[in-house]
Amino acid sequence: MWLPVMTFFALGFEHGVVNLFVIPAGMLLGAPVGVGDWWLWNQLPVLAGNFLGALTLVAMAMSLAHPRGPAHTSPDGEPAGQPVTAAPARP
Repeated sequence: MWLPVMTFFALGFEHGVVNLFVIPAGMLLGAPVGVGDWWLWNQLPVLAGNFLGALTLVAMAMSLAHPRGPAHTSPDGEPAGQPVTAAPARP
């Protein structure tokens, strides 16, 4: 998994899950970053941005691709996809 994660990071993208790997790896290699600084100045803003981006971009695209509208009806007025009820039997 390290190759796609490092490639994503090398391209300059910020993602909460990627940062859960890259920043602790840098800390293990001697980067002068504390856990509190990492969470306050990187992880929390990145997670907020990822969440807002998903809400606006993904949710908006899904709502535009699948609009809600009136239920489709068949030519006889029955809702589409519903079983057609048989007429009552005559005595």
